[in-house]
This record gives sequence, structure tokens and C-alpha cells, in this order.
Amino acid sequence: MKLPQVMGLVFCRRFAVNTTTHEASLEGLFQAIEFKSFPTQPQRFDVYAALYSGRAEGAVELVGRRLETEKDVYRYRRWFSFTGGYVIQLQIPVRKMVFAAPGRYQFALMFEGAELTKRFLEISQED
Repeated sequence: MKLPQVMGLVFCRRFAVNTTTHEASLEGLFQAIEFKSFPTQPQRFDVYAALYSGRAEGAVELVGRRLETEKDVYRYRRWFSFTGGYVIQLQIPVRKMVFAAPGRYQFALMFEGAELTKRFLEISQED
């Protein structure tokens, strides 16, 4: 088994694919979000990763964790087969994500329990 190599993990409002040109776009990139009140209304966004394919088959998982409490607050799991030799555009739709409080959140991309990469998301309250 050879794990895929991650070439990026990005938060965006929307991952869009033009069906005519077959071009992908990341719309509304962000590293932090501000809200007026907490807990927030359910949020929708996408997490994008470019993976250079390894040779493996198994579960790809995105795990969101609130660092102040060290509790997992989001989990997405999908079975994937990597055959090797090319880049895979991985889009993970985050739906109904509620942020309980301001703070730092970590999103880790895992393959069969092994962490491939992680990214932090800062959540703050508007003044």
C-alpha cells in the first residue's frame, strides 16, 4: 500500500466544475470566518484537496475538531481506490456544520486512519 501525497487542503465556499471545458474552480477561498452569534446556523462549504495518487484502497476521512475542547465536531467518510500515477481532485462537501463557539478548529484529512495533512480554521465573533 502506498499512501497518496496531498498537494493542498483548501477551504472554499464552492468547488465548481465547468462541464463544457472540464475546468475546476475554487470559489470564495477562506482561512477564517466571523459570525455575529454562537452557536452558528448550519454552514455549507467545501474542502478541496489535490492528491497525487498512491496505490491503495480504503476510507478517506475528513475529521473536524474544536481544539479548545479536543472534541470531534465533524466527520466525513468515503471509500476510495487509488491506482497510481495521476492527480485526483478531491472535493469534500461540508454540510450542516455548526460552530458552537469562537476558537480554532482543525480539519485533518485521513486515509485508513493515517493522517495525510491538516489545516486550521479560525472562527471568531464579529465586533
